[in-house]
Amino acid sequence: MKKYLFLIVMAVAVAAGCTKSGLIETPQSQSGPISFEPYLGKAPITKAANSDLKFLKTARTSDLYSGGFQVYAFLHGANDAEPTTFTSPYMNEEVWWEADKWEYDKVTYWPEGSKLAFAAFGLNASEGGCLLSNSGSLVEYTFNVKEKVSEQVDLIVAPYQTGLSTGNVSLNFKHLLSRVGFKIMSSDATAGVDIAIRSIKLCGKFKTTATIDITHVGEDGLPHLENKDGLEEEYVLFEGNDCFKIASTSCSTTAQPIYPNVILSGATYTDKYVQDTDEEQEDFEARVESAINKRYMMIMPGTMPASKSEAYIEVQYQLTSDEPRTAKVEIPSLEFKQGYAYEFILKVSTSAIVFDAEMTENWGNPVGPTEQLPLSPEA
Repeated sequence: MKKYLFLIVMAVAVAAGCTKSGLIETPQSQSGPISFEPYLGKAPITKAANSDLKFLKTARTSDLYSGGFQVYAFLHGANDAEPTTFTSPYMNEEVWWEADKWEYDKVTYWPEGSKLAFAAFGLNASEGGCLLSNSGSLVEYTFNVKEKVSEQVDLIVAPYQTGLSTGNVSLNFKHLLSRVGFKIMSSDATAGVDIAIRSIKLCGKFKTTATIDITHVGEDGLPHLENKDGLEEEYVLFEGNDCFKIASTSCSTTAQPIYPNVILSGATYTDKYVQDTDEEQEDFEARVESAINKRYMMIMPGTMPASKSEAYIEVQYQLTSDEPRTAKVEIPSLEFKQGYAYEFILKVSTSAIVFDAEMTENWGNPVGPTEQLPLSPEA
């Protein structure tokens, strides 16, 4: 059988971008109701599904898949002095998308002759149990990155803004974590040769908790996670017997996302997603798309150790009837930045394993490969 090795590629780019939502049409007088106009990056998808505008418009739930957002408004003091205490909000509402507009339970009107300050965050983080209030505070929270990838969430926060008095409130949500995904591409496609990915581990030293005050922003105007603590040394993409399998001919021209699409039992791979006899094609495709959209790790921003033995990606793979093999790619000193997305591409080749990365700011569309570092799989 023809032997294959892996090539892991990481292309580097910065591509910022936001998408504007539909507005709620409201009276423009000072006493009109408060309405919202959220913005968020272009990425198409929560959990380790990342939040975007499309996701924000999904239904509110009591778990990490909840759409919508929590918003607080605080009244300015005399002579337009900015708020200094945050115990008595002028507005405290969950906002959700319904009938082509943003809704909330209690209609709140702009105050006559006064200004408001606003802050907001995605409901998926709080409903998923990752964002917890500190001693009942409305603005101070602790965020926790879960050990299991399936329980991780994308944390989005709209930077605190003051001095607003009328019109639609523009909430420009920002991603505060680093998003990590994996794709596969075959440079030597052969009919009848399948590529199976049994395991992917991202290893390093990752902080797991941090605090955030949603009324504070840094010099760059963005909210930041502070007081990072805790330690996790590896994140495993798959759980239980989940694996990924694809024909080498199906990923020869375009890198395909790696997600758990098969279940391994002994030496047999069984499809995890099969169309039911009474299931519409559109519904089946939606199920698969949902699984693909949940393929990401959401990790605390930080720099990996300089030691090659501590910072690496480990991949267990198999080619058709060949024996399972392991490959390791070192990533020492790689910095995972807040609000950036990273896509590691495993390239099937007959010569080497190479490492690089795709990196994008605000999760737009990454472009361009960079350096390649040869590495062979272990025997």
